[in-house]
Amino acid sequence: MFKSKLISLWSAAVSFALLTLFSPLATAANVPHIDNFGVEQVTALDPGTELQFTLQGTPTARASLRITGVPRTILLKETDRGYYEGTYTIRKQDRIPSNAAVVATLSQGKRRAIGRLNQRLMLASAQPVQPPSAQPASVAAPTPVSIDRFTADQIERYEPGTDLKFTLNGTPHGRASFTIAGVVTNRAMDEVRAGVYEGSYTIRRQDKFSPSSQVTGTLQANGQTARAQLDQRLVNDNEPPNVSNVSPKDNETVPSSASLTVSGNFDDERGTGVDPKSVKIIFDGKDVTAQSAITAQNFSYRPGNLAIGNHTVDVRARDQAGNASRTSWNFRTAATDAAPAGIFPLDIISPRDNAEVGPGPIEVRGRTLPNASVDIDVTAGIYGLTQRIFENTQRADPQGYFSFAFRPPVKVRGARYDVNVRATKDKEMRERSISLTQQR
Repeated sequence: MFKSKLISLWSAAVSFALLTLFSPLATAANVPHIDNFGVEQVTALDPGTELQFTLQGTPTARASLRITGVPRTILLKETDRGYYEGTYTIRKQDRIPSNAAVVATLSQGKRRAIGRLNQRLMLASAQPVQPPSAQPASVAAPTPVSIDRFTADQIERYEPGTDLKFTLNGTPHGRASFTIAGVVTNRAMDEVRAGVYEGSYTIRRQDKFSPSSQVTGTLQANGQTARAQLDQRLVNDNEPPNVSNVSPKDNETVPSSASLTVSGNFDDERGTGVDPKSVKIIFDGKDVTAQSAITAQNFSYRPGNLAIGNHTVDVRARDQAGNASRTSWNFRTAATDAAPAGIFPLDIISPRDNAEVGPGPIEVRGRTLPNASVDIDVTAGIYGLTQRIFENTQRADPQGYFSFAFRPPVKVRGARYDVNVRATKDKEMRERSISLTQQR
């Protein structure tokens, strides 16, 4: 009996030991890890100097660091999956030595990884040096670090989910990174071959890019740092913008009226968009840009009382990539009682026909006869099904302008919205329709 119980206890102990030895909780599979830890070196560790740190490792963890001489912990923020960034501005009370140790910690629950910065905070060229007589004569000067080339693969447009890919050629066996002003700082690059470094960045929905966004490549080697600016555009935009939906139309005859508005939409297809500061409006040979309302999407100008006869409009613009365009057209004004029968203006100023729109409220602006009754009908087409999503009746203002907004019922890429506008006045009617496509 006693022997049987002893054997049972021994079997239980062995089973418990085996479970303990091979339990997944006892492995290091879930222990966080640090792959890369760097700093943008500075020329001096003076109060007010900003230190910028980057760390790559296990995603969705808590990252922090400590600096010798700084009596506080500095937190890093995960700006992309597994990529952490943080800054610290040196204070007057800090006492940071030139060889200060910087230690990073990456924590997940009770597990953590610790990494030590393998470079100085201050550039080697800024370090105090000994007099030449005190230095060993046998120490050779380090090989200067250099960047031979810094390039990027061009993309069609700035769109969330698009990868930006960079290549840097320079001194081998160094630490390379790139910075996109206002977007990402010191993103590490991998040395894929001797002296060839590659890195990428995936555009996020909240990123604020512009064609003038400065991109800088940095290479650190032999205790030195070199930098180079990207001298090419990220977006492959070689097509100039154009002007569409002009009003009055080319060669159109319209009644002479103080409320007449000359307008048009800017269309840059899938390019970088029109730079409003580049737009120039010439009306009847006179520069009226300062008296015009101009945005990246459209423009308008009210000339006031016009003489009866021919008038010319000349619109010049550049997109954000520098591509220039020029659009000119003519129209004629006639006395109100001499205007050809059937003239009933109705124009949808914005958005343009077949434009792509976002998921938020969509505003439609138009112009017709002053105080005309305007009926609006919007139909959505999603997955082959159509449904009326907006109806409204309003009256145009004394200048003939009207506007309304509707909200897409669902956020489905490719959804189509047919906008139909009908204006009525004095038993006359005019109808205009446009179609819009949801971008995302």
